Amino acid sequence: MHSLFLSTGKEGPVISSCGLTNPCPANEECVSTGSTDQCVCRRGYARDKDGEACRDVNECTSLSASPCGMSALCTNIEGGFVCGCPGGFTGNPYTVCYPDSKLSFFLEWIILIREAHRLSLDFIEFSINLVLRSL
Repeated sequence: MHSLFLSTGKEGPVISSCGLTNPCPANEECVSTGSTDQCVCRRGYARDKDGEACRDVNECTSLSASPCGMSALCTNIEGGFVCGCPGGFTGNPYTVCYPDSKLSFFLEWIILIREAHRLSLDFIEFSINLVLRSL
């Protein structure tokens, strides 16, 4: 894998190649695009405004909606993110966190039904609100 690609440097365009003997910079990987190979940002990274380096993307703040489930907390990590349920909550932080209570079994059942039938988050939100109102 040896080809040329164009990158932007302080002096203007710079011709470079990537491959086994000429690896890409940090947070980049060499990708074959047919007749050429070029360095691209790894998943979870984006090219900075200068076009010189790939920087971590904060998925927790850069997306229009949280990548985590309902009531979950998002924490950015290098190259990605993790979701967690806050204190006093349980569940799957990538789908929904719900308050700890005797109703945990019932709420998990709602989630399983939703996943089995591919129902929308509106269904689960409605179901959880219905249960919480009955407390």
